Amino acid sequence: MINFYEVRDQASVKYLLSALLKLVVSQRLLPGNDGKLVLVPEVMVVDNIVAGIIRKEKLSVSEIEDAIQSNLEKGSIGLINSLAELFVQDKITLELEIGRAHV
Repeated sequence: MINFYEVRDQASVKYLLSALLKLVVSQRLLPGNDGKLVLVPEVMVVDNIVAGIIRKEKLSVSEIEDAIQSNLEKGSIGLINSLAELFVQDKITLELEIGRAHV
């Protein structure tokens, strides 16, 4: 999203996003074991650590993933956690989980 802006404006956009975002929700629909679509949520609670990552010159996806994992008690839900829970509930197969973990 940030790359849609001119290079000279990107730092300002990052600053605004880091200041205004409170929560980011991503949802995926995957085929379940029963043939129906299964909702796979990913939630990122934006705290000071995540805001700092957003403001950095070079945005690091792995740092954001780590921040999501460290904020589970604040309500963040990582993609891997969602996939693992669906697997334990026998809603998706292991092959599907492994394939989607790197999407």
